[in-house]
Amino acid sequence: MSFELFIEKWSAPSGGYLYPWSIWKNGKQFHYGQRFQTREEAEKEGLHYCQHVLGEAPNRITHL
Repeated sequence: MSFELFIEKWSAPSGGYLYPWSIWKNGKQFHYGQRFQTREEAEKEGLHYCQHVLGEAPNRITHL
């Protein structure tokens, strides 16, 4: 399975930022994760999902 992990950066209404993550395959969103306070937390959770649920690491990690 070939897929990509996206880490987004959203402006939070209360100030600061939120970092949601999602998995994409063939240009379509495959799974959407929760939002985290840091980019590192989001990436860690997204990688955990890929490795433990999908059984492999993503082909690419993209930070938006």
